[in-house]
Amino acid sequence: MDKVKQVWNDFIGWMDKQGVLAWVAVMVVSFIVNWILGLAVLFFLLVTNRFGKRYQKKIVGSLPMTENSAFEKYKAETLNRLAKEQKEFEEFLENLKSAKDQREFDSFMEQRKPQGS
Repeated sequence: MDKVKQVWNDFIGWMDKQGVLAWVAVMVVSFIVNWILGLAVLFFLLVTNRFGKRYQKKIVGSLPMTENSAFEKYKAETLNRLAKEQKEFEEFLENLKSAKDQREFDSFMEQRKPQGS
């Protein structure tokens, strides 16, 4: 059983290194072979969040190093700036959602008020 688990983990690690297109190819082939198998692969991809933020961050963190130190410095600064901008944008979206939720709640409470008061 440990051997099967090790082979499975090795396969998953190898597929992750190949990238998202490899997962899409496996999913398409599995749908061609058998639609139930295709659904199983799709379910696996969705449950393990292979296309989500966590997986994208794993890819960015694994970019290969080059021999050019100036480029590496530029790349690091750019990735840090983009990560900061992404965080700020996600905070902005959260604030926007909170404001919308507050407006909807205020409107609901206004509609519930008795007419005489």
